[in-house]
Amino acid sequence: MRNLNRRTLCVETACPLCKEVLEDTEHLLWSCGVLRSVWTSLQIKLPHFDASLDYKNCFVSTFLAEDGRQRRLISISLWCLWYHRNKLVHEGVKFSMSKVLGFIRGYDHDTWLVNKNPLLSSGCRGKDIWRPPESDIIKLNFDASYLPEKKIAITAVLARDSRGKVAGTDTYLFEEVGDAFVAEARACERALLFARMMGFRRLIVEGDSLTVIKSIMKKEEDRSVLRPITFHIQCLQQLFEEVTYIYVPRTINRAAHVLAIEGRRRGICGNWIAGIPDSVKLVVENDWLCWIQRN
Repeated sequence: MRNLNRRTLCVETACPLCKEVLEDTEHLLWSCGVLRSVWTSLQIKLPHFDASLDYKNCFVSTFLAEDGRQRRLISISLWCLWYHRNKLVHEGVKFSMSKVLGFIRGYDHDTWLVNKNPLLSSGCRGKDIWRPPESDIIKLNFDASYLPEKKIAITAVLARDSRGKVAGTDTYLFEEVGDAFVAEARACERALLFARMMGFRRLIVEGDSLTVIKSIMKKEEDRSVLRPITFHIQCLQQLFEEVTYIYVPRTINRAAHVLAIEGRRRGICGNWIAGIPDSVKLVVENDWLCWIQRN
């Protein structure tokens, strides 16, 4: 920044984060007040150095003296602040300290999970993986467990946010269900009803029934047995700001599938207030690990 100012290519030379002193490498890596506040919140202890020691030696000595997790936090915090600094300078996007700290701790936890569970995500090398939505969108995966001999279906809806965290779950029992396609259509219908109840506004709805997804996206009328259900789904989607339907293979939709099986086994109809079962948690965690490993 100092060099740009000398060449009259930049007018603003104060640090955009703390707005207190001139911005240079030493300030960004060591002395910025915002950076120091972040490190204090993360419990990164800085030793006292002789005043004659330059910032590079101070930084290297501090980094090498810390354990593996603290080094990771230092690295993530520098990267995170640089990202927000650029967003602020070039796009005018402000940030909060709580958001910065939340991201750093979350990313640190994700990295720890990957290092701790290398075998858990060993199946993530294929091209098909669950992908999180953007920050202001909720992704709902739906599925159904159909019992043809009893003509009943247990539908499942699993909602996740941009961090892969479960934002809500729902299982529901339908009786007098004609076939598996009707069961899947009911599951998709239930996804929108659940999203409405939860107050979600922008949705991605994923399922592993290509027939149902195609039927919902049809513009022209048809006489299929799914038509009354898909028509209701199309009416429901008008209640949201945005709804996108995506077909995915069963491997990507496995969390919703396991939830449907658990709903049938436990006889739970409605929201899982007590929390999702461990079998579903394992799939959800693996989905997220696959995503962060890939990216």
